[in-house]
Amino acid sequence: MLCSCGVNNIFGAKVCKTCGTILGSKPIAAGAVQSDTFVSQPSAISNETTNQVFAPVSIQPESSVKATSSELDFIPYTSNIQFNFFIKGLRNSFDFNGRSSKSEFWYFVLFEFLILMVLSFLSTTLYAIASLILIIPATSVLVRRMHDIGKGWKKLLVILIPFVGVAVVLYWLIQPSEVNENAWGSVPSES
Repeated sequence: MLCSCGVNNIFGAKVCKTCGTILGSKPIAAGAVQSDTFVSQPSAISNETTNQVFAPVSIQPESSVKATSSELDFIPYTSNIQFNFFIKGLRNSFDFNGRSSKSEFWYFVLFEFLILMVLSFLSTTLYAIASLILIIPATSVLVRRMHDIGKGWKKLLVILIPFVGVAVVLYWLIQPSEVNENAWGSVPSES
């Protein structure tokens, strides 16, 4: 769906991935056909429907905020909101700044676990490759989650303490987000 800011979002998206505008379906006149690139509309001159082709209008965004983005834009979002948290984690694989919400972190962990479990049944080699690929995104979403609760990444070193370290980190990860802006940015959105 094309947003008013000029970004083409995936089919079924409810919110623009760039500007956050709520996307809605615009009603089309009776007999009109809409596609990605052209719009056919009925002629008002006669009772017969004749197709007139209009070129799409390109709207330039007011500011180029996405110009220096670290997202991997080739990974598409889906219509499943929960799986989009996993995709968001993949797209922000190399972003160790900012914040990740509790939902984003735990859905990322869930889908990572499910993918690795399925791959472990299929092939040990595929499991090993996927594990290596998912190390960086998992680490970045973990660091951003720590930022979300107001702690730096160095606090994760407590996990090196046997038994106690894992329990402490799990306790931190289930804590709610800080409600105000902190040193790592504003409160992350849940969409």
